[in-house]
Amino acid sequence: MAYIGNKDFLIEVAKEKVPGHKSVDFIGKNNDVGSGSWEVLNDLGGAASFLTSPDTIRIKAGGSSNDSSSGSGARAVEIKGLDSNGDEATETIVTNGSSASSSTQTEFWRINEAKVLTCGTYGGSNIGAITIQSTGGTDLLRIPIGEGYAPTGLFSVPKGKGLFLLHTFITVETKKVLDIKVNYRTNFTNTTPPVDPVNIFTFYHDIEGLSLNIEHKTHKFSELTDVWFEAKGVGGSGAITIEQEAILFTL
Repeated sequence: MAYIGNKDFLIEVAKEKVPGHKSVDFIGKNNDVGSGSWEVLNDLGGAASFLTSPDTIRIKAGGSSNDSSSGSGARAVEIKGLDSNGDEATETIVTNGSSASSSTQTEFWRINEAKVLTCGTYGGSNIGAITIQSTGGTDLLRIPIGEGYAPTGLFSVPKGKGLFLLHTFITVETKKVLDIKVNYRTNFTNTTPPVDPVNIFTFYHDIEGLSLNIEHKTHKFSELTDVWFEAKGVGGSGAITIEQEAILFTL
């Protein structure tokens, strides 16, 4: 197949017409980025939490009793991530009301996506916040009330794949000023020193109350690399949303 121009190629990738290529989007959101330290762009806030060994995954206790297998809210949540070999894996978790769910059969190194798969009300979604955690007790992501999808602000590249970042869309709360950075770490499965350091891919300084559309120069992130956004308030707190367009391709 012949392609004319970059735009046509990206459309064909989105249509899944280009072998070995796939469009991916990851969204980050933090409604209260403080000025004290860097925070991840998910509903949990605070510092990034990364597993240092594979673990099974569950829904944390403490949610709504209506988010259950027969309830009016979320009945099942789909988890997508990287398994103990670093390969892409998907598993469905049945909700269990305010109690913890059963754990996945798969041991995951990373979770790239968590979303409500089915619910008990037409036009509805999750009635309570749904926290995704490792069975060992590390909180990883949270699906906000009624939103059906966990903002992540991160993506971990599967084994045998590479990642190109394309456009980044950033929206910062009006009259608020934030610093934003994109971090990456290669060979994330190597947790025995010497380990790979956290590096900064790019940095946006003093972004004030506006929307940005940033097109990245071509840069390949290799397999088993973590890529994630963080933000910090400048002189106060503020809200931020990001959407990252990227292409995942077979090496």
